[in-house]
Amino acid sequence: MKKGLSGISKSNKITRREFVLILLLLLILEGYLLVNYLLIPKWNEYQDLKSRIETQEDNLKRLEAEYSKKAEYEQKLKTLEAELDEKSKRLPPYSSQEDVILTIDRFSRQSGVAFDVLSFGEASVTGANDFAKQAAAKEANTQAAESPQGSRDAKIIYQDINVGFSGTYTSLYSFLNLLENNDTKVAVTELSLQRMTHNFLRGSMGFKYIGYLQPGDDRVYELEIPEIEGRSDPFIPYSGYTEGITGVSGNADEKQTDPDFLMIINSYLDNAPKIILGRFPAGDSEVYFNSNNGTKGRLALEGKSGSYSYTYTLGGSTKSGNISLAGGKETIALEILSRARRTANDSVSVTFDIENKTDKALELAVKNDDGQKPRFVTGNISGEVIIK
Repeated sequence: MKKGLSGISKSNKITRREFVLILLLLLILEGYLLVNYLLIPKWNEYQDLKSRIETQEDNLKRLEAEYSKKAEYEQKLKTLEAELDEKSKRLPPYSSQEDVILTIDRFSRQSGVAFDVLSFGEASVTGANDFAKQAAAKEANTQAAESPQGSRDAKIIYQDINVGFSGTYTSLYSFLNLLENNDTKVAVTELSLQRMTHNFLRGSMGFKYIGYLQPGDDRVYELEIPEIEGRSDPFIPYSGYTEGITGVSGNADEKQTDPDFLMIINSYLDNAPKIILGRFPAGDSEVYFNSNNGTKGRLALEGKSGSYSYTYTLGGSTKSGNISLAGGKETIALEILSRARRTANDSVSVTFDIENKTDKALELAVKNDDGQKPRFVTGNISGEVIIK
């Protein structure tokens, strides 16, 4: 019995070979667990981190490339802001009757058109989207296109203006040219003419000042008025008020009168005649010079006791006639409306001789001439001439 138990115990002993196999099995199991639960997750984390770093490096390179264009983008922004500012001048977000009056007065003096009546209609407002549909439907018999998304809440502002005027074909053309090239968008809607004499017209004109109001745009028209503190009389004109205004002197008590003769000197870039000379406001009395060069002119006056004759010459053209001065008028007036030269190639100018054989002084007023190189230059002068 003892011998049998000893044999069983000896037969269950692990051999060296079995021990090695068991050890190898444990090592393989440990390696499997190490690879699958430690190394592979760490490797995956490494690959993910590497991918994210590469992506961030690519983004950084793109940002560096974009940042290197910062100056270029800033310049483009300035250009776009300037273009937007220019367009906002063409379509201001308000309707200003003050601006209309000042603009028409300025263009009247530059062109020679005299305005007798100016009336304002009621300002109207319509949605930009509705305006786009109406414009598209008016131009084509197709379905109107939608306006841009940003303009759906914007508004179009109209200000109707009607005027009665007198002038010549040339001065009317000059006025319309100035109006259409104005900083503010203007649309002429109607025009009727009546010829009074050979070259003198009377008529009426209707046009619209157009504005564009975007949501959030709270700009308003600002009219700069000089300070008038300390004035004893509010009706005394402020300093500079009378500059450039025909027939107005610094004395508020003096009567305002129109000139007897008017000369307009334009730029060579204007479509109108370069120099216009005539009686004011009789358009059929005008003579013209239409070349980008200097020329000569002459005005001769004779007579006394309020009845006078005149002869004036410009660039080879001559006109003669008679004038009578209203009671109390002490001088005969010649007004020259000029302007600064636009370029070095602008050579329009006149050398003007004056011969005054009357019992009145000739008052000569030159306005807005080029300060560096005057367009109007006096030549030979005889008789009493007052240069203002």
